[in-house]
Amino acid sequence: MTAFLFILISLVLLYFFLSSLIYLNSNVFAIGTGIVDRFGIIQIYPTKLAGEQWFMNMTDPNHDIQTFPPLLTKNADGSWKANSSKVRYDVYTSAGFHPKLITTLNETVLQSKGYMQSPNDWKNIEMTGIVKFNSGDYTNHWTWYARGANHTISIPCEGTSYKEGLNYDGKSVKIAKEQWHVSYVFSKSNSTSISTSSLGKFIGFKAIMYNFVLNNKTAVKLEIWLDANLDNNWKRVFSFIDSGGFGGSGKRCGGTSDQIITWGGPIATYRWDNAKDVDIKNFSVREIQPPPS
Repeated sequence: MTAFLFILISLVLLYFFLSSLIYLNSNVFAIGTGIVDRFGIIQIYPTKLAGEQWFMNMTDPNHDIQTFPPLLTKNADGSWKANSSKVRYDVYTSAGFHPKLITTLNETVLQSKGYMQSPNDWKNIEMTGIVKFNSGDYTNHWTWYARGANHTISIPCEGTSYKEGLNYDGKSVKIAKEQWHVSYVFSKSNSTSISTSSLGKFIGFKAIMYNFVLNNKTAVKLEIWLDANLDNNWKRVFSFIDSGGFGGSGKRCGGTSDQIITWGGPIATYRWDNAKDVDIKNFSVREIQPPPS
């Protein structure tokens, strides 16, 4: 028992030591932790101790009860193909999605609670996907998003989110905030500076979001990271801070007009539209330990 406790304490200390190294280098725009996930993909930020994690079932993603996947067929290389032109690949926390547990959609109350459905809702997260666009409307984009639940016109205030988008060709990115469904505000598009198109080849795309304190107020930082050559050489290509003044329709759901979405939601979603043929693999959502404010 003594030896077991020693090993356990050593592992915990190692975890926090590695985390501190990340914080010391939080302004570096290349790889983050140096630690890889179960797919061998670099983690930009460390997983929160005992935090929520989901990894795509690469053996049978169609029957993963923690997700609502599109119909997927397996490719010879182990990746999975989707042929739907409208995909919303929902991922739930271990608590699942239970609308009856959502007791309020008033955004002022949600800001105070910190979550929409359950205390372990997706909030400070790193969403990863390895994706390949094969055919369809190449002017559209991949979008990873979280901090809400269902996005339906019948329950508009449940459909809050921060959305991080990457054009199918890998050339540009942008951020959107959905204050309710459907009411968007967008950042400007930003070039990724990728020299060659990602059409027809796999590319790694991470969407990261986390709360932090700025001028004694909770703000949200959004980051987009790409692995353009699928060699684990991740680069941050865009970051955006919502500290207020972004959006004007929050009062519809009981918040301020520019309400910052500081709470978690039970669903994180991988979205793509107007793509007739895509291949995907190694998706994951992890609850992260954000860098200190």
